Amino acid sequence: MIRPLLPMCVCLLFAGNLHAQTLHPEDQAQILRNAAVLLEQRYVDPELGRRLARALPRASQAWRAIGDPHAYAAKVTEWLREQSGDGHLGLSYSETPIAEDGGETDFGGSEMERWYGAGVNHGVQRIERLDGNIMLLELSVFPPTDMGGDVIAAAMNVVAQGDALILDLRRNGGGGDAANLVTGYLLDEPNQPLSGTYDRPTQTLRANTSPVWVPGRRFGGTKPLFVLTSRRTFSAAEAVAYNLQALGRAVIVGETTGGGAHPYEFRRVHAHFALDLPEGRSINPITQGNWQGVGVQPDVEVPADRALDRALELARGALGEGKGNPEDRDASAARWLDWLDVGCVPGTLLSSLSSEEIRDNCALHASAPEENPLSPTFSTYAQPALVDCRPVLLEPAAQEVDQSPDLRRLHASVRPGEIDTCTRQVPLR
Repeated sequence: MIRPLLPMCVCLLFAGNLHAQTLHPEDQAQILRNAAVLLEQRYVDPELGRRLARALPRASQAWRAIGDPHAYAAKVTEWLREQSGDGHLGLSYSETPIAEDGGETDFGGSEMERWYGAGVNHGVQRIERLDGNIMLLELSVFPPTDMGGDVIAAAMNVVAQGDALILDLRRNGGGGDAANLVTGYLLDEPNQPLSGTYDRPTQTLRANTSPVWVPGRRFGGTKPLFVLTSRRTFSAAEAVAYNLQALGRAVIVGETTGGGAHPYEFRRVHAHFALDLPEGRSINPITQGNWQGVGVQPDVEVPADRALDRALELARGALGEGKGNPEDRDASAARWLDWLDVGCVPGTLLSSLSSEEIRDNCALHASAPEENPLSPTFSTYAQPALVDCRPVLLEPAAQEVDQSPDLRRLHASVRPGEIDTCTRQVPLR
């Protein structure tokens, strides 16, 4: 499981009512010295960490006159992010002193409650049943499950009754392990491959899979699912969208996301300051990549303020087709391509096929590279029976017509970096 990713936020995160405290030059020197050591020794990109550490003293000359700790943290954070392109990297100020062995633990308490607690309903902002039994769920944050897992589970149990689901993450800046919990409700099978984490300080890889069990009812892996994104979608919210996209489970609608795939730690650099230090890198076992710096690319790109309307169109189009027997569902899957405008149908529409049908109709043409450090576990995922075919409807002139006039051959297409190519024959009405 990846380490919880806190929301992207300004570095004033831990500022309270600072009475008359002033930051002195010796404080600044301590902060910068300790930050440079940590960047060089623990930042996820060793070369970039060294460059930042070496450039920090020279850049700090412009901040020497700043005595307000809030403004100082803001300026350092601005510089670190401009130089690194890493939205998780920054400097945080805490009015409450941080113990010498403190960090993440001391940066908890009231601030965790403020970001994840009852005041924000643990991230559940909106649940609505729309016409056609389409469920809309807006989540503003993913709380740690020990804080708000029961509230997230309750929301997922409500939307499980829908015939389609629109998951709105347009204002979600990230969060904790409830992200994995939500993903588990949107799949039929447990232990599906999700993005794991490479940790630079320990040189270890930690695999991550969907939950074995979730409380209550699942929305499941066969009904239409749409995830709304914007430029504000960040961190763990991006992980949810990216994982579902890689699994072929959801259609992503909206804008390219913020691009933060580096889990981070709070590292004390002063009695009142901590470096927000990305020490890990997310790695998806299907794509072998992540969304750092590039964001999650939507399947249907529209401005964020139009994403809900577009997803509703797609959902209604999906539900207007494919009711009844499996052959009808397959035909619906082909016709739904016209709604997507992007040439691929999510695996969810074909996941109702049995393993035998998938095995008979799909051929795996690639496997994990030998040098891939996740190969031992990745090989178990790369079985044809566990891979959803996602066909692309070709132009009519390019379609091959089988002996039966009712059969058209659809050729599968996969996103860049994905591992399978397969062919599926689907009856069309």
